[in-house]
Amino acid sequence: MALCLRLASRSVAANCSSRILQKSLLTTSSRSWAIQQYSAEEWERKNEKMGRPLSPHLTIYKFQLTSMLSITHRATGMGLHFGLLGFAGAMVLLPNSYPYYLTLLAGSGGGKALLVASKFIISWPFFFHTFNGIRHLVWDMGKGFSIKTLYKSGYAVVGLSILAALVAAVV
Repeated sequence: MALCLRLASRSVAANCSSRILQKSLLTTSSRSWAIQQYSAEEWERKNEKMGRPLSPHLTIYKFQLTSMLSITHRATGMGLHFGLLGFAGAMVLLPNSYPYYLTLLAGSGGGKALLVASKFIISWPFFFHTFNGIRHLVWDMGKGFSIKTLYKSGYAVVGLSILAALVAAVV
């Protein structure tokens, strides 16, 4: 159909039969009539009677490790970007240097536990994004696309990122 329309627009449609065009136009108009025979209220009542939810894609979707890692990779990338911008802006605008604020955080009521938790929260997105980026580089080489390997590498990325962030936070 699209090819026939392209050829018709170029005045080369001699080979396309007009019956094909008429049939497709009739089919399109009959489809739009079938959709328009219900009002919005009737359509909703019909769907409720049949037990159809309004947006089933979120209620029936089973979240997978691969999709969650993809979403997390994008979120950590954005978080790292805006976090670095905010940190750089804060260091330019605040009156004291970074070691002063680090000492202030260490000397606060939370003590060592607050400092370790803060370091973990700051370092985990970096390690996750780095390890998942390496995973993507392996994919770019055309390796690791079997379902079993995808899940193994996904769990490895999560485990290694948590382990590396814990080591960085404690040190």
